[in-house]
Amino acid sequence: MPRKHTKLRELQRKPFYKDDEVVEGPNRVYLACDGDSYRDFQGSARGHADVGLSGQGLSKATDLSYTFDLLRLDAIYTSDLQRCQQTAQIIADKCDVPIIGRARELRTMNIGSMVGQVASRAGDTVCRMAQSRPTCPFPNGGESWVKFLSRTLPYIQSLMQRSTRGEYRRLLLITHPDCMFAAYEWGMRGLRLPPPQINPFEVYKRRPSLVVFTRSGADQDMWHPGIEEV
Repeated sequence: MPRKHTKLRELQRKPFYKDDEVVEGPNRVYLACDGDSYRDFQGSARGHADVGLSGQGLSKATDLSYTFDLLRLDAIYTSDLQRCQQTAQIIADKCDVPIIGRARELRTMNIGSMVGQVASRAGDTVCRMAQSRPTCPFPNGGESWVKFLSRTLPYIQSLMQRSTRGEYRRLLLITHPDCMFAAYEWGMRGLRLPPPQINPFEVYKRRPSLVVFTRSGADQDMWHPGIEEV
């Protein structure tokens, strides 16, 4: 399956609109980050620490809300961490759509005692440990790479299935970069459960952007992953 990298503005064109009227298009599930993840974050690794958005993060979340307002969302699900809930609420208010769920399953990986370390150093450590010992949990209450994938990906699949059943045509999930790109790599492997081994370096090397799953074409049971620039 070819990897797709396009501009987000391509998603704002037909078939969604014609003479200001909504036109039926393919089902799409968008995965976006909290506002702070889109800037060059040079601080400490946050993990499950429940911190709110910075001033820059609030500004970026507002920018995102204008983008999603053009895409006519049906509903939003979000990680239950405060920084994601704030981002989701800004978008929901702008787009006049409901936040249906606030889910622990959409949280970033629990890195235990590595919370508070320099973000770049923590990312390297996560990748090395997740690759060499994928079933070993991180110290002081952390989770393993395998547990993280098993917690997050089936939940995302359940939301995609709700879209397949016609409950939502365009659904937004506000989550974290590792969840987004784990889902993307999983999509590239055919969305199989239990999830196959995913190389953490393929997840953590990416800059935050937007992951989009599109369901269209002859095979209506297939979702096709893509990465869009924001």
